Amino acid sequence: MTLSIAEPRAEERLTDRDWQASNTTRTLPSRATLSAATAGRREFRFPFDGGQLVVEIIGDAPAWVEPTVKSLGKLLQLERNWDTYGGSPIDPTCVAAALRLAFDTFPSEMPMPSVVPTSRGGLQFEWHTRGIDLEVEFLSATRVHGLFEDAATGVSWEKDISSDLSPLVDAISTLSKRR
Repeated sequence: MTLSIAEPRAEERLTDRDWQASNTTRTLPSRATLSAATAGRREFRFPFDGGQLVVEIIGDAPAWVEPTVKSLGKLLQLERNWDTYGGSPIDPTCVAAALRLAFDTFPSEMPMPSVVPTSRGGLQFEWHTRGIDLEVEFLSATRVHGLFEDAATGVSWEKDISSDLSPLVDAISTLSKRR
């Protein structure tokens, strides 16, 4: 899977002078070549003020991926005062950080998270299932707060996990394995 935030800059745009005849081909690809190149590839584009979040998924992805990507993209559409209490628009860098963390730490069998906006422009992933409460709040692109409670074992914690994701990785493992 590939994740990127695309924000075109004037200096990165091609001009006619940049494009040369040597950059083109005189033969068209076969229908089979085109189908193979796009098979299993899904691209999602979510505009936000000042740019666009582009998420490209190549190949088979776990069940939680596509709905989570779409939910995060919808958060970028929230405007100021979205909650009628002065809520800030969601920071796109929080969305990108959440996606990176999910792609890096969520196993295939991870249950679908609830994706919840916060009034300060951040977001949360939440799970309240299988006797476990797990909340991961993205306060900024680099500040992440976690809360974990396991009713079966009595284990619980609440802490800043920005610099040490190991408690979160353990909590995710417990949640994804429990039936």
